[in-house]
Order: sequence, then C-alpha cells, then structure tokens
Amino acid sequence: VIEHLGNSPEAGPLRELALHRWIDRVLRSNSVDRALDRLLDAVLDGLSIQLGLVGHVDQDGALRVLTMRSTSSSSSAAPSKEQRVPSNVWREAFDLACQCQCSVLSGPLPLPGELQTAQPVAAAPLVFQGEVIGLLAVGPRMGAQRHDLDLLEAAASRMSPVLDAAIHRERQARRETSMKMQLLQSQRMEAIGQLAGGIAHDFNNLLTAILGYCNLVAFDLDDSSPVQPDLREIRKAAEQAASLTRQLLTFSRRQPRQSRLVDINEIVEGLESMLRRLLVETVELTSDLAPNLGWIHADPAQIERMLVNLVVNARDAMPEGGQIRIQTRNLELSEPDDRLYLGLEPGSYVLLVVSDTGEGMDAQTQLRVFEPFFTTKPEGKGTGLGLATVYGVVKQAGGGIWIDSSPGEGSQFRICLPRHLAESDAELDPESGLYSSPYRGDETILLVEDDDQVITLTCRILERFGYVVLTAPGASAALSLAEHHPGPIHALLSDVVMPEVSGPKLAISFQPLRPHARIMFMSGHPEEELNQHLHSSGSIPLISKPFKPLELARFVRKQLDTGQDLPEEP
Repeated sequence: VIEHLGNSPEAGPLRELALHRWIDRVLRSNSVDRALDRLLDAVLDGLSIQLGLVGHVDQDGALRVLTMRSTSSSSSAAPSKEQRVPSNVWREAFDLACQCQCSVLSGPLPLPGELQTAQPVAAAPLVFQGEVIGLLAVGPRMGAQRHDLDLLEAAASRMSPVLDAAIHRERQARRETSMKMQLLQSQRMEAIGQLAGGIAHDFNNLLTAILGYCNLVAFDLDDSSPVQPDLREIRKAAEQAASLTRQLLTFSRRQPRQSRLVDINEIVEGLESMLRRLLVETVELTSDLAPNLGWIHADPAQIERMLVNLVVNARDAMPEGGQIRIQTRNLELSEPDDRLYLGLEPGSYVLLVVSDTGEGMDAQTQLRVFEPFFTTKPEGKGTGLGLATVYGVVKQAGGGIWIDSSPGEGSQFRICLPRHLAESDAELDPESGLYSSPYRGDETILLVEDDDQVITLTCRILERFGYVVLTAPGASAALSLAEHHPGPIHALLSDVVMPEVSGPKLAISFQPLRPHARIMFMSGHPEEELNQHLHSSGSIPLISKPFKPLELARFVRKQLDTGQDLPEEP
C-alpha cells in the first residue's frame, strides 16, 4: 500500500506507523551488536531508499562508520574494514548536527567505499544526553518533504541510545584487543630481553678475560715493543664488543645504573650542541621545553644515550632533510587514557616527545622496531640496537613508550617517566670515581667466581696490586674458607649469578663468619636485583664486567677504604 501511494499525503501516516513498529521490533528482538544494522534497515525500508550509514564522532572529530548499506546490498552490516570520514569532508553535516538539525545537505556527502553517490543526502544528528555522538545519513535525497525529515529525526532519536551502547561496546572491544596485543608484545619483548641479557652476560665474561689479559700483557711490555700496536687493536675491538653488550643489557634492563634525580630539560640543553653536530645541514633541530619540569629518577648517562639514539634514528629517517622536534611536558593522568597512553597507570609523569618529518613506519615495522638487531636500514648502516636501547632505558626507569607513525607522515615517540618530588638536588651524583688514595693494598680478599677464565684473570690483577687472594668457585667452598682460614679476610668479592647459591645469598651467610669484612660484587646484573635479594635500599658496591685492571683496583681500594658493611637481613 505504501509503495502504491508513493509520496502522497495519505502515505505519510502509514509510513510513520510502519517505521515505528519496525523500530520497536528491532529493539525488542536484537542484541546491541546487531541492533544498529537492523535499525538502519528499518529506517531505509521505511523511507523506501537503499543507501545509508550510521557513524559516531571519534576523538579526532572524524566520522567512524559502524554500519552501512549500499544500493547493491539488501541489508546493512559493519564495513569489512574500518571506514572513517574526516571531519573536513562532512563539515556541513557536522555543523548542522551540532545545532541538532535534521536537513537535506546542499551538496553530496562523500561517503566511504560502496556508498559513493553524486546526489545529496539527508543527515540527522544522533544526540544522547544532550551531546551529538554520531550521524544518521541516508540518500539519495528523499522527496524533500518535511514529513520525511521528521520521520528521519524521530528514527534518529530512537537510535541514539543504541548507538551510545554500541560505542561503549566498540571501545571496550578495542581496549581489550589493544591490551591483548600489548600483553603479547610485552611477553615477546621480555623473552627477547631475557635471551639478549643472558647472551650479553656470558659474553661479558669472555670480554673480561680478553681485555684483562690484553692489559696484563701490555703492562709487561715496553711501550716501544712492536706488539703494542697489535694489542691496542685487540683492546679497541674488545671495547667495541663490550659497548654492544652494554646496549643489549640496557635493552634487557640488566645494565647496572647509577640513578639520581634528573631534570630532562638540563640533559636536553646540555646535549643540544652535540646533537646538532650529529645532524646534516638539511635537518633542523628544535626544542620546546616546559618550564618547571618535574624530576625523574634515572641514570643520566642512560637518558643521554636514549636521546642520542632517538635523534640519530630520526635523522636517518630523513635522507632528504626535515625537522626534528624535542618536547617536554608535565603530565597528570587522572584516569587511564587508552588512546594516547595505553596501559599507563594514572599518576604524575614527565612526558618527553621526539618527533620527525621523515619516512614514517607501517604497523608491522612498529611492532618490531624495539627488537634488538631489527633494522630497516641497508646492510652495514646500522646495528639495530638504537631503539632497543631506548626501550630498555625507558623500562628500566619505570616508564612507557608509544609510537605514532604512518608511511610518509613522520614518526613521534612519546615517553612517559614517573615524576618524583624533590626540594633540592641533594640526591645528585655520588663520587665521580676519581680516587686520591693509592690503588695498591696488602689486604686479603676472598674471590668467588664460577667462570674459570674470569677468576684466574681477576686473581692475577689483584695480586699485581699487592693483595692476597683466596679463590673459590662457588658458595660452599667460599663459606668453608671463611670458616677455616686462619688469617683475616678483609673483603668478599663475589659474582652475582652463580649455580646453586647467588652472590647476594652467599654474602648473607658469609657476614656472620667475617662480620668486619667488606662486601663487593661484580656482574652485569642490576643493582635493583641485589637490593631485592638483600632487602636493602642502600647502595651496594658493584663493578660491571668487563672491567679493566685499573678500574678493578680503584673499585676494590675505594670499598676497602670507605665502603660500607652489608646491611643485615631483616
């Protein structure tokens, strides 16, 4: 009957009655995830048209299409891939929607995918609790009768609560999907980090032996010896290898650090001239540093390394030149923000942003960009450890890092680090490491190390500086020496990670036997791990492998002269 009456006045009431009945039936018999499709079908069928869409306004002002129906389809459905109509494209409809007006648009609305039409469409705002949350668009244009627009507006009012529920479901699904992806990525990075850290730790033992014996041989030779240049090249190669292992340990968050309160602005300002020297003339570096920036608790050397790696990475992404911008801000996060800082707990943070106008990255590259040895650069142009190091520094400082990028549109790295309150800079660097006292000594040191090469080398270095060295390959032998050695033992120098009993646990058992002995550790493992084992928040003497003979002598002499006894286990 409706089709027979066409657009005559008699058809109006019948069409209105049919439309309301269809909407009521949809609302009674469909779940939220299907209701939008069915409601759009009811509206289109009730108005005798085949083209339409329902979308909601996202945080960027774009129209995100949730369901649509084209002339080639008999029913509505969610698009096969995400469809977004930018705000500038549907500006007229948006302006009318903000005024809560239902109107026929003056020109065609460029619609996504199969919905393209050269004819004007009618658009009705979807308003929920006084806020425009979306748009109902249908077309080609109807008979332009006011009655049809009233029907469209009435249908939109019935559809708005359903759209609001659908938006919440969509956001929850997106959040769950993003959290799952983040969890999988985190687990993957953690596994890679454990592997990288384990390899680096074992490799450090080999480098300790290489560097140590190289230096010992150099000490025994005259400077004029023809072997000295060869030894210098061996030492140089080993030090470069040690630098790579330090980057791996930073990525895996196992690099020992000397944390203090840090002002990122000071680090950026101090590095700026050096960073400019790293850039070519066609790359411009600018900074936008917030005044009164909060403090973070981190190793300043690692923060510097992180900044250098980010800037160098940005430079390499702009072979034709461009701009790099460094920004700092204080960030107060009162509630989770899944759009910008997914997974970040509410709290006070310092935000560091490094952005460039370079080539950008696709989604697949972004998933792997922090993996060690992954690089998009040509062979021989990069190690693939720059961003892996950045990731490790951020995680070790307790922060988070996010990437915004797409091909051809540059990249932005956003780093959030927990903000710390401080009234002064009293917690700045401890002693610089320059020692005024001689490095030699005649004390007895109990050396515990399970690696044969490292224990032999370390023993020889200490003996050359005058110390008496007792050696043990593990905890049981060390405790036996501590209990039965007839003379004094002035210090325990132990590796951290050993089979059966770790260095920190050995120290706890050793202390009652030799209460006045100093406790020292050598390892590539973090200071935080020692504090956790010892239930102590104090500073624990630790030297990182690989070390040079003079570094070990300085370290041992300082601890014997000024070091603190190990805190007792509570």
